[in-house]
This record gives sequence, C-alpha cells and structure tokens, in this order.
Amino acid sequence: MSTLKSNILVGMCSEIFVYLSQRHPAPRQVLLSLPRLAPGDLRDYEKALAETCEPKKQKQITRSMLSLALGISLEIIKTYL
Repeated sequence: MSTLKSNILVGMCSEIFVYLSQRHPAPRQVLLSLPRLAPGDLRDYEKALAETCEPKKQKQITRSMLSLALGISLEIIKTYL
C-alpha cells in the first residue's frame, strides 16, 4: 500500500506542476524552496517535462527531481507512508 501512496503523491506533484506552472509562479516558488533544488535543477526539470507528454514518464522525472531536491531516495519515504 505504501508504494501506491508514494506513486499517487508523485503523480499529483507532477500534474500540479504541469498544469499550474504555466499559469502561476507558485509551483516554481515551492520547488525552489526545497532544500537542495537550485534554479538550474528547476530549469532541467522543466526541460525534461517539456520533452514528453506521457504521464508515466513525467512521474519518473518528477520522482527524480524530488529525490534530488530533498536529498533522499523516495524509496525511503515509502516506509513512512
């Protein structure tokens, strides 16, 4: 069940960013407030998302970005969900 919760949360993060980032600066501001995410990392994330419309690939890209930004593997987070 924890893997499902983790996947749902990552999917929601991805969908929120893709949908809202073109309409409002808040998604970018939130991501830049994460401990280890630099502006260049955010640009790389946006570029990678722009290269695909496939939701599964966007989730994978988002999972990698969140792992980088938080400085931990999201596999570890699954144990707490």
